[in-house]
Amino acid sequence: MSSRSSTRRSGTIAIEHCRCDPGPLPMVLWQYGLVTISQLEQIYDWLETA
Repeated sequence: MSSRSSTRRSGTIAIEHCRCDPGPLPMVLWQYGLVTISQLEQIYDWLETA
């Protein structure tokens, strides 16, 4: 397997992981005051159904 195809495969896996596990981004948005607690709840509700 070439280095280029390995890098492409790793990128694809990373993108799919981000779609499945958004990580702490919603929490960080809330911590910095960019979303309210109500909006945070809506984000997590939306993520559960996506």
